[in-house]
Amino acid sequence: MSSGAIGDPDGATSDDGCPSPRAAWVGLALLMAAMFFSCIDRGIINLLVEPVKATYGLNDTQFGALQSLAFGVFYISMAIPLGLLSDRYQRRLVIAVGIAIFNVSSLMTGFSRNYTQLFAARVGVGFGEASLAPAAYSMITDYFPRHRLGRAMSMFSTSTYVGSSMALIIGGALVTAYDRMFAADPSALFGLRPWQATIISIAIPGLLLSPFFLLLREPARRGTSGAKPAVSFAEMKQQMAGRGTVLALLIAGSSAASLMIQAVSLWLPALFIRVYGLNVGQIGLWMGLLLLGGGVLGTLLGGSLVDRYTARGKSDGPVTAIALAYTVVAVFGIVAPLMPNATLALICFTPVFLLCPITFGIVPSLLQMMTPNQLRARVSAAYLTVINLVGLAAGPILVGFMTDYVFGAATDVRYSIAVITAIAAPSTVLFMLLARRPYRQLMEAAQ
Repeated sequence: MSSGAIGDPDGATSDDGCPSPRAAWVGLALLMAAMFFSCIDRGIINLLVEPVKATYGLNDTQFGALQSLAFGVFYISMAIPLGLLSDRYQRRLVIAVGIAIFNVSSLMTGFSRNYTQLFAARVGVGFGEASLAPAAYSMITDYFPRHRLGRAMSMFSTSTYVGSSMALIIGGALVTAYDRMFAADPSALFGLRPWQATIISIAIPGLLLSPFFLLLREPARRGTSGAKPAVSFAEMKQQMAGRGTVLALLIAGSSAASLMIQAVSLWLPALFIRVYGLNVGQIGLWMGLLLLGGGVLGTLLGGSLVDRYTARGKSDGPVTAIALAYTVVAVFGIVAPLMPNATLALICFTPVFLLCPITFGIVPSLLQMMTPNQLRARVSAAYLTVINLVGLAAGPILVGFMTDYVFGAATDVRYSIAVITAIAAPSTVLFMLLARRPYRQLMEAAQ
């Protein structure tokens, strides 16, 4: 695709072999837009705990399964196969098909008429969204030179938080508006409940993005040193030799962080509704603003730290920054859900929202820098598989199970959140401290 390609019709490249800055930024913008809509489709259901439970008569464990088992298991299980496709074939095509699948499945979520249909629709959302991140990480690494990679990767990661925050802000506003319409005239929503109309309204715009990836230029794969573009498992094992310890520690620390983030993200709206008496519109606005400000600033800070420490030759600096950040997260994250009123709880959650994203602005960049090009999508897929297996598949359902069967009362969700944080945040600190020395040695040897 040449003259019709978006961003760089003449296929020009810069002196370091990267696409031209125009092509790189256009490609990054489209990838960020894809992740934005992915996170809206994924996150909107977090705001709808109570109406979905009321519609189908669910308990907290069953609702948690919608994110853990339905979405999470398929998001996890498809990450590596789709990462393999992204290493072998054009990544833009993998992403285009994935966008279409997860948006159609999100529409089906809104049209579901029972829990089985709802569960199946969330499976489709997980399947489609699994295509995006591994291919995107690989494409971004080929779009930008090494000294700008941290910032570019962190900008991509900010779209996760922008999308998640907009799911709360826009979702809260839509639910409030549709609630009023439904109360005045139930037929105004054509037989849909307000929460279903909200999901459908958010899914439709995402479908329009898929065709743009068919017009996007696929960046040339750089850093392959003449190697064939796809390698076998045995060759992958050989090329990753000596990186296993660092990879395991970075993924373990990210997994613990993911466990806490996924658990808190799903159940925080329920906490403020059940314990502090806020309505969906209020908590959607306040949580959305916190997530938007904290997520964007925290992720950009992480990417800037990678670039700054890399330029100074302090390769383990970003890893140390994560450990320090999660020390603060552990303190505030444990006490926040136990506060006596909503104002104090929001104040205590503010540093949690600010510092948690640092991990996901830093670790993907470190993994890309330590991995051969032809393996980057698969290593990214393995990273996403593990952190989501621990975080997404376990976090939401663990909180629901603890609330239902350990503590017993709906308002005790506050204790479930505090317990998960008390386990996960210190674990992140420990794993990152252990990763400092081997990561520094690995990067020094590579240089």
